[in-house]
Amino acid sequence: MSKPSKFQRWQPLIWALGIQGLILTGALFVGILRPVPEDEPRFFAVPEVPGNQQQQQRQQALQEIQRWSSGAQNFERIVADTLLAEMVPAVEVQPMSDFSSDVMSDWNPMSFAQLAVTSGAFDLSGTSAPASSVSFLGLETEAARLVIAIDISTTVKRKVEQAGLSMEFIRGEAWNNVEKMDGNTLFGLIQFARNYDRFQPHLLPATRRNRDRAEKWLKERFRVDGRAASSWQRDHPNGIESVIRAAMAMDPQLDTLIIVSDGDFYFTPSQGGSQKVSWENLRESTRQMQSTRETPCAIHLVAFQLKPEDRMNVIEWLRPYGGRLVEIKGN
Repeated sequence: MSKPSKFQRWQPLIWALGIQGLILTGALFVGILRPVPEDEPRFFAVPEVPGNQQQQQRQQALQEIQRWSSGAQNFERIVADTLLAEMVPAVEVQPMSDFSSDVMSDWNPMSFAQLAVTSGAFDLSGTSAPASSVSFLGLETEAARLVIAIDISTTVKRKVEQAGLSMEFIRGEAWNNVEKMDGNTLFGLIQFARNYDRFQPHLLPATRRNRDRAEKWLKERFRVDGRAASSWQRDHPNGIESVIRAAMAMDPQLDTLIIVSDGDFYFTPSQGGSQKVSWENLRESTRQMQSTRETPCAIHLVAFQLKPEDRMNVIEWLRPYGGRLVEIKGN
């Protein structure tokens, strides 16, 4: 019997390996190259009727949302009050609780302009500010909208010094009153000889920031040497009448004007030189200015060494508007 060849001996193994290779190839083709997608799992939720505890939790959550919404409106009110105190004269902002439901239904809590219009911030007529006590060189009064006008001329400076005081002391009196004012009291400052210079062209609420600005103005720009600056405002005619007119123009509801001078007023006529303001003309021009106002502005005069012949004229000038005269005599 002949001996089998090497191929014949390995033939069964070759066939076995070939069959296994076919099986692996088929598995690769079926399982990897062409996978059969499985059905996606399906989830079913059975609606559950909420119990009393769940309903209470949801109601509490709704109340929290409502409280947050009203809080946003109140927050805007606080911000607006702060901004308005810096940018415009103080106004009385209507409390949020006083708004009707019809107004609040269309309210945008983050709209500053809408808040300002609704509260009346853009309509300053009819508004009021808290009054502050004023004590100026013996004059005691209260004012909600106040202008202090100080005559810094050489003549007044000399009379102030003859009374044992100084212009620096007068400046300090002005600052002491501004410093003590209620934050919503409106104030203004004027220095004048025949021409004038205003701290600001309109009244400002006495906030900390505005008081600091006024203190800086008094320290840096208020003249204590008796000389006016060439840059000061010069009206025609100039003099005390232009100062009163400028003060009243700073606020249509100015209630108090304090003038510190000697009661001896002069102006510059058109041809130049110097001319004394007649009491008759001063009373008439003041009457005309007061006639355009809803309520009269009380004009007070703190006069250094007022001439005896001028005393009754001053009283007749101030009395119709509730003003008072304080005289400071020399030593």
